[in-house]
Amino acid sequence: MAVTLVLGWGLGSACQSEAQETESAGQQPSRGTLIVVVSPGGEPEFEERFRDWAESWHKAGEQGELQTHLIGVGDSNTNDLDVLKETLAAAQSEENLPLWLVLLGHGTFDGRDTKFILRGPDLTIPQLTDMLASQQRPLAIIGAHSASGELIKELAGPNRVIVTATKSPSEVNFSHFGGFLVKALSTPTSDLDKDHQVSLLEGFLVASRMTQEFYEADGRLATEHALIDDNGDGTPVRAEDFRGIQPIDPEIADGARAHQWHVVPSDSERQLPAEVVQKRDALEIKLAELRRQKGSLGEEEYYRALEVILVDLARLMQGVPTLPANVP
Repeated sequence: MAVTLVLGWGLGSACQSEAQETESAGQQPSRGTLIVVVSPGGEPEFEERFRDWAESWHKAGEQGELQTHLIGVGDSNTNDLDVLKETLAAAQSEENLPLWLVLLGHGTFDGRDTKFILRGPDLTIPQLTDMLASQQRPLAIIGAHSASGELIKELAGPNRVIVTATKSPSEVNFSHFGGFLVKALSTPTSDLDKDHQVSLLEGFLVASRMTQEFYEADGRLATEHALIDDNGDGTPVRAEDFRGIQPIDPEIADGARAHQWHVVPSDSERQLPAEVVQKRDALEIKLAELRRQKGSLGEEEYYRALEVILVDLARLMQGVPTLPANVP
């Protein structure tokens, strides 16, 4: 596990030393990359809050053996837009490992353009689109900031999971969702299906509930409504569309892929080779798609297709190669 802090809040020297010690100790390679980009707080209250949230993401990434980068903290004499561009470009080398991109802080919307606030030039959605255009890695984008809802419309695509704190760019008030999300991802009680790990889907569902409860306890109407899209169609859903971890409406295609993303995986998950995880995840997506089609298939056709997927899953997890599609 390697940790890189780009201009860290006094965490820099300690974490860089830790990274060097980790590399020299010969620990296993990272499971992926976590890039956390932090807005300037503007006020001491927000600076402290963003620092705490960023430290929580760093800790989670460390526990999950992710190569972690923090951008937007420490020395203010930087152009964070350039740093983000360079960090994303460097991240293209690991094509098969998951890439987490967390935008944490303040967003703005002037009625036409949405921006994520940075030190130096701010980040626009077209700029982020260009930065990610050639990115082939599985990608989770978390817009943990106000006015983030437009990210889904513009960035949705195959093999991408996108979570936003708001349902539209017009929700411009300070967003609390980002703090609740990292808390949920790091809390064992967020493990809704009891598989000893908290998925991004579970974190989204729990954080959405925590956000709503925060506003209710404060006697205010919620000014942020989180969304998720993980099937690439650009049509997001809310936490209210789920019962447990399953969509209430069988026509909803979101949720299955986000449930395969874990910042901190279980011990058993860590032991699986990357190629096995990729094949298993693909089969699980096929299984979710088949279950959505159940109502339009004949009973015999459905159970025949179900058996093929379940047998392939069983063979894979037992280390037995799956049968070719033309083998009965």
